Amino acid sequence: MPAEDVFEEEFFASLYDCVNPWSVSNDFYVDRAVEAGGPVLDLGCGTGMLACGMAAKGLSVTGVDPAVAMLRVARTRLRFPADDPSKVETFKVGIGARGVALDSKGNVWVTSLMSPDFPLPKIPAGVSIMQQFAMILEALKKNIEEGKKTGVVSMIRPDGTQLAAEGFTGGDTINPPWGIVVDGNDDVFAASGLGRGITMLAGVGTSGHAPGTKPGDLIHYFQGGTLQIPTIGSIDPAGNLWVANNWNSVEAATAANPIPSTSTWGGGSGFTVFYGVAAPVKTPLLGTVRPN
Repeated sequence: MPAEDVFEEEFFASLYDCVNPWSVSNDFYVDRAVEAGGPVLDLGCGTGMLACGMAAKGLSVTGVDPAVAMLRVARTRLRFPADDPSKVETFKVGIGARGVALDSKGNVWVTSLMSPDFPLPKIPAGVSIMQQFAMILEALKKNIEEGKKTGVVSMIRPDGTQLAAEGFTGGDTINPPWGIVVDGNDDVFAASGLGRGITMLAGVGTSGHAPGTKPGDLIHYFQGGTLQIPTIGSIDPAGNLWVANNWNSVEAATAANPIPSTSTWGGGSGFTVFYGVAAPVKTPLLGTVRPN
């Protein structure tokens, strides 16, 4: 492989900073930029390390690089120094965020177990994490018994804005969502836990979709006889969707005195594979999704 092609491979691009860490030369350029006051045009910005260092000083920075893979890594960078927690940004999604995935454009897709308006039970002080979990599951089961559904999928853009502040529900197929993955077409697959299915939403890619399809629109809802209470596993280079059966019986896992004959059914049983339903991706998956 020619040396210049290495930077077009996202796997190698993701390792660039490991062999080219921050050094005194970066400090020098940051100091000069601060003296000049910006704005800054970083030609050949690579993974964005220097550009983000300048931006952390309050400067307006634009990074340019011919290697798309390097730019994808740059887009996933934090907008604040990792050693300064006071700069952490908070994004409001649903309640109980469980899974995150990055698409090829640097958008973050998040699953939240409960919708923002879900009536949470009052959790007493000192209650163990498993007891808290059991109480919330009971609230979720009651919600389902009343014919209600809850949980959302949210999309956060690289600039921190959200496409839909209320999130996406997949035409009410999501109930509640657990894990999430993005395929090579940037379409999104979310596990509908108690719904015992997989919701496929349109992502930012348009290939293969009907005219007018928007990100967050429901494309398909998958169910099958071997699917229990799922969480998403991964998508492989052949476009197969691997789904882990995370739970089987909520009652068996959380009840103080579960039914003896089903008391060992709490955990799920193996994987379910949906063959060829997704656009293939490259593995290992580091950073943003990479079409295969």
